[in-house]
Amino acid sequence: MLPGQSRADALMKSIVTTVRDTLVFGPAILFRGVLQRDILGAVAVKTPLGAIAIRPSDSDMSVLRQVFVRRDYDISKLRQFSRIYNRYMQILESGRIPIIIDAGANIGASAIWFASLFPSAKILAVEPDPINANLCTINCKRYSNVSVIEAAIGSVPGNARLVRPDTMSWSIQIERSDGEGSVQLTTVDELLSPFASTGVLFIAKIDIEGFERDLFSSATQWLADVAAVIIELHDWLIPYSSIPFQKAIARCEAEMAILGENLIFIS
Repeated sequence: MLPGQSRADALMKSIVTTVRDTLVFGPAILFRGVLQRDILGAVAVKTPLGAIAIRPSDSDMSVLRQVFVRRDYDISKLRQFSRIYNRYMQILESGRIPIIIDAGANIGASAIWFASLFPSAKILAVEPDPINANLCTINCKRYSNVSVIEAAIGSVPGNARLVRPDTMSWSIQIERSDGEGSVQLTTVDELLSPFASTGVLFIAKIDIEGFERDLFSSATQWLADVAAVIIELHDWLIPYSSIPFQKAIARCEAEMAILGENLIFIS
């Protein structure tokens, strides 16, 4: 139970969650804990956009709920969606490719959501944890417009290491390291460089467990061109980590909307 939550409240929340899971994923989702697992400890579960491999004992089910039950990335619900979609069509009509950066892609559920919503876009799913990136690759393999990049994203290139504050894979954090560390740090500009003549940055989704403090500390000129930024901030986890983003987005003309845990900034 959560602090201050009664046993009855906890039971009711559990019942509501189970009912919603069943409605969205089907009754088989209730048996995910007893299904045969693969070498990664994952099982395949049905979602509205096809089967996705998850680890029943990890945070993967919570990720599916965020994407498919609460629909925290369903920007089609926003009043401003027509403006975002018009930008998508303008890029395509110009003969170029809309690029979506999914930073903190985890097991690929959000990348799959964007690939379905914008089928002609190129989604760059950036995930630093090798096991998450492996699952992301497996889950996204049926989408030819999704590329998985095993890396972290920051303001300048370099190296970093993974920090695991608990056993849940969605809470993995990044620490920049000087010359050491097993994680490659890439940048927005590096991600976009292969598409310099063919693509246009369209959407940036950022959920990187507080490392937004590094990402937005410099080299933020791309914010002026992107149609939408979807970001989960983590001041509750790392105090003041959102300040560089606040300063950077304040220099742009953008409307703000709220969708689940995310802030959406629409240019």
